[in-house]
Amino acid sequence: MTYVRDERGLLCDRTDDLVRLKTSAEDLLPLLRRAIADAAADGKPYTKTGVNGVHARRFEMPEALHGIGKHSLVSMVDALLASEEIVQAMADNSKSVKWLDVPSGNLAQGNPTFVSGFVRREQVDERRTA
Repeated sequence: MTYVRDERGLLCDRTDDLVRLKTSAEDLLPLLRRAIADAAADGKPYTKTGVNGVHARRFEMPEALHGIGKHSLVSMVDALLASEEIVQAMADNSKSVKWLDVPSGNLAQGNPTFVSGFVRREQVDERRTA
């Protein structure tokens, strides 16, 4: 049970309100798919795990994904892979299929572009609102 004080100081049960506001992992799949597509298009694709993994770099993604745990985020990637909404691709001079992209993306189509430098949070936020 979650109680919140109202303007009169009385404790009110807000449990049902909070449950309705809670976003499920399934609701966040389109947001994760878009973040993966954008990162690949920007030349800074994610991998499922590791130093370039979605969890390690989650703070480059929309804020709704920041609090997702490592195993939950990887499970979400697995769900997107299973539904073929995203794919894992191999880049030139790579020995493994690991980079995430959407099937129609340049990386997935064999035309990868990797850029150096870092992703500034402002760039991500500006692109998402445009």
